[in-house]
Amino acid sequence: DDAIKMICSLLVPPAGRIILQTPNYDRYERYGRLFGAQVIPVPFVPDDPDFISRFSVALAAHGPSVAVLTNPDGFCGRCYPVTEVANLAAACAHRGHLLVIDEAYADFAGISHLPLLRDHQELVIVKSFSKSLGAAGLRIGVLFAAPQHIAALSRWRSVNAISGLASAYLDYCLVRQPDTQRIIADICTTRDWLEQAIRQRIPEWVVHPSRANFLLVDPGDARACAALVKQLAQEGIRIRQLGTIPGFLHHARITVWSRATMEEALSHLPVSSGTRLVKGYT
Repeated sequence: DDAIKMICSLLVPPAGRIILQTPNYDRYERYGRLFGAQVIPVPFVPDDPDFISRFSVALAAHGPSVAVLTNPDGFCGRCYPVTEVANLAAACAHRGHLLVIDEAYADFAGISHLPLLRDHQELVIVKSFSKSLGAAGLRIGVLFAAPQHIAALSRWRSVNAISGLASAYLDYCLVRQPDTQRIIADICTTRDWLEQAIRQRIPEWVVHPSRANFLLVDPGDARACAALVKQLAQEGIRIRQLGTIPGFLHHARITVWSRATMEEALSHLPVSSGTRLVKGYT
């Protein structure tokens, strides 16, 4: 959060605008508005084939802005090829924009945008360890950018932005990278297995392919989704309903953990019976 606040407090005000992939982590919009920016949303929906084109149109339609893209995104888990992101970075440089790429889920997609910094000066990469290291409560993250941007941002860094406990945990994980990489690989394998397992168990549902640490499922309508979330909660399983987000009104997000955990969760999902679902979710 502190990294995003630094970007919004220092780099956004001179432009006065944020071109924001939407939905997104809410701190981008919150801090942007706090520091007086006009927020220009570029919405996407599940299985959206035209988002990058619309994002490019928004870049062309507005003067110098801070443009924010999370890749993979935190709602569908869709991952855009780094080559496409490189094209966006080039378009941003041509039109005077600064491109911010949020890499919160990138480790689960096996990608890195860091090589883009060699050719693109007007680029800032935000990398949180909240997802890949399971450290959401510790608020650990890092910024990558050209030296002039890092020099400017460093002057705005909060005192003690990272606690001693968070720093020690990060050190612990960094020296055990083979272990953390194995855990990430296991989650990705389980995610891909779970995607197919849900499709086989409930063919009526739409399960969106994901390159993050979660799956987005569509049980068909908002009522069925709400009933599913409520029933699973009563059985001790928490999934996130996205019903307040435009374009995601009847979707739920299932976070992926170990194979054993997800097998247990799968056993609590309804079972298709021809065209009828059993267990009371419809």
